[in-house]
Amino acid sequence: MNLKQKKIAREQEEKVLTPLREKLKEIAGKELTLEVDFASVFAGEQEDQDKFFAWYEKMAIMPFIDSVKNLCEDPDGKEAVAETLKGFKVKNNIVGKGKMTMEKGILVEETTFSASQGVFAAKKEQVQDFLEENL
Repeated sequence: MNLKQKKIAREQEEKVLTPLREKLKEIAGKELTLEVDFASVFAGEQEDQDKFFAWYEKMAIMPFIDSVKNLCEDPDGKEAVAETLKGFKVKNNIVGKGKMTMEKGILVEETTFSASQGVFAAKKEQVQDFLEENL
């Protein structure tokens, strides 16, 4: 990443991700990682980058946080989160199809968002179903 991109990433970390990490910690009762693969975002066209930054919080991270909140309302879900879940990472998958995988306790969501496709991250129900099947 170039200097301009590093500044944008740092700003996103400070203004968006840090407060969301605190919210997630309060919900889950433990620290969970919350990461954006900024290199994958900056690999796309500028228009795609702008759209990603405008929507990733609402369409990728908040469905994850809401799913963790729903899981933690149930004793079994809270135990599964405490024992298994380590965090969430979102990547901008420029080519191909979006998908979710679990990698060492981290839910990795590869979005297929681009300005031309207008498609973004999975909805809350999809995230919650995935977590319930993989925790």
